[in-house]
Amino acid sequence: YCVKEKNWFTVAHLNSRISGFQYGYMNGKDKPSPINSDIFAQKKNVKQQACQMWLLARSLPFLVGEYIKEDDPHFQSYSYLLRITSLATAYEVDVSDTCVLEDLIHEHHRLLKMCYPEQSITPKMHFLVHLPSQIRR
Repeated sequence: YCVKEKNWFTVAHLNSRISGFQYGYMNGKDKPSPINSDIFAQKKNVKQQACQMWLLARSLPFLVGEYIKEDDPHFQSYSYLLRITSLATAYEVDVSDTCVLEDLIHEHHRLLKMCYPEQSITPKMHFLVHLPSQIRR
């Protein structure tokens, strides 16, 4: 979306940012691999190991955030997903966190439907709706 539709930056620029970013000592071994620029022509997914993808997902706002408009609904949806993931993988959460999580999931799903009306919510995304009540148990 950011590269192909909006042209906010190129894959080469993103790869330059990925390679030059200081991930820190604890994350250095999980540094994301360069992204193949052919993924758009071949309609493929970004290939990374799970730990690399997790680090890339968390680092992306720092890598290219200056090129993305904060009010863009696609970016907002991504931001909600990062916050959902952060709460869902936290070591400890309290009841108030689960209320926040419910709101984040609702807003994320609303934005997904708005940004991608032709796509249906997958079962995995639907299961998120039940996560806050499961955590409360």
